[in-house]
Amino acid sequence: MKDALCDDESLVKIESVPEYVTCPKCGGEMRLWSGSLLTVCWFCGFHAFKKEMIIN
Repeated sequence: MKDALCDDESLVKIESVPEYVTCPKCGGEMRLWSGSLLTVCWFCGFHAFKKEMIIN
């Protein structure tokens, strides 16, 4: 008998999707992935957390 947790068909594959937000420091476009809590602006190096993006 196979264990249901080991069955490949019962596993759900979740993929991250990007959300594009504006950098609060320089105005550049940043990508915040759905599975990530932190992103870095490629233009100015500003570190932004997901919680900050919700507030701003």
